[in-house]
Amino acid sequence: MIPTSAEIALRKINKLVEKLAAEHRPLSNEEVSDSVEEIATKMQLTLDKAMNAIWLKYNSKAEGKNKAYVYFPCLRSEEKLQTKLNQCQMSNLADLNSELYATILATQPIEEGNWLSLLSDIASIRHERSPDTQKRVQKSTIIGQGQDGVRLSMRTGPNGEITELSGYAWGTGGEIQPMNVQHLRSVISYFSDHNVRVVPWAKDTAKKVDKTVRTVYRLI
Repeated sequence: MIPTSAEIALRKINKLVEKLAAEHRPLSNEEVSDSVEEIATKMQLTLDKAMNAIWLKYNSKAEGKNKAYVYFPCLRSEEKLQTKLNQCQMSNLADLNSELYATILATQPIEEGNWLSLLSDIASIRHERSPDTQKRVQKSTIIGQGQDGVRLSMRTGPNGEITELSGYAWGTGGEIQPMNVQHLRSVISYFSDHNVRVVPWAKDTAKKVDKTVRTVYRLI
């Protein structure tokens, strides 16, 4: 069963992510970075506390020895994971609880693009600086929305932008009518160093942290 403190922490993370998703567009890059730093720190801390709960049940610390420094691992091979578990006085975790060991292993960034790797990178720099983010303007054009069909011609510039657009459309009854053309402009926040969109990252990582933490406490 998940402890009340962990449940509260997961709810706080989700609320912070929802707030960032709703408010990030008018925020400055510095404000977005501060929000991301707070979210990443809470995510990492919640994972670390779950790992400490594992240690409390499965550690092999000899009497008189100091407790190991325990945090949720982020390693690029199973061998490195096992070495870290050895250092954390949990060398027999795979034998004592194979499903729990497999859960931890499945989160490890053995492949590129792993969610835990980016979270660890963002959380680990919090003592030095906030993560760098930048705003980018994304433009798009929607043609013929709500119409049965369109016939158009267009010219584009060297960067793929539409420079000339003409044509006509017809409605559901077959009548000729002017095309519906909508030009959209979206402001999107990205991590400068990773070319990853901030809000989708926060939403996706919050879900993965939630699932991992709940699974860990269920299996302990």
